[in-house]
Amino acid sequence: LKFIAFIFAVGSIQAQIPCDDAYGEFCPSASSWEVGDCLKQLQPPPSDSCLSFVKMHDDCKTDIETHCLGKEYTGDIVVCLTEWTKPENLSSTCLESLPKPAAKKERKLSDKEKKKAAARRKVRKEAEKLAREF
Repeated sequence: LKFIAFIFAVGSIQAQIPCDDAYGEFCPSASSWEVGDCLKQLQPPPSDSCLSFVKMHDDCKTDIETHCLGKEYTGDIVVCLTEWTKPENLSSTCLESLPKPAAKKERKLSDKEKKKAAARRKVRKEAEKLAREF
C-alpha cells in the first residue's frame, strides 16, 4: 500500500512543472532547450516559479547535459539533479540554484497509534522467530 502511494506521489510530482501552463499555451512545439528560450521571450513574463525553473536550467545546463541528458524541462529534472546525481558531481552554481528540500515535520503518535504500532512490532517479531525455526 505504501509503494502504491509512493508511485502515485511521484507520478503526480512528475506530471506538473512550474511552467506547464505557459509552455502548453505559448510553446507547445518547443522541445529540449528551446522550451526555456521560448519561455524567456514571453510578454508578460511567466510566473515567478516558472522563471525560477528556467533560471535553474540556465545555471545547471552543463550539469544537466552531463548527468540528466534528455530530462531538461521535464518533471524528472529536479529529481535527477537532487536525488539521482550526487551533490559532489554538480557545480556550485547549480547546487545554489536547486530548490531546497522542505523540512520534514515530525508527527506525534497518539496513545492509540502507539499501541497499534507496538502490537504490529510484536506480531512481526513473532513471525520472524517462527520463520527462523522453520
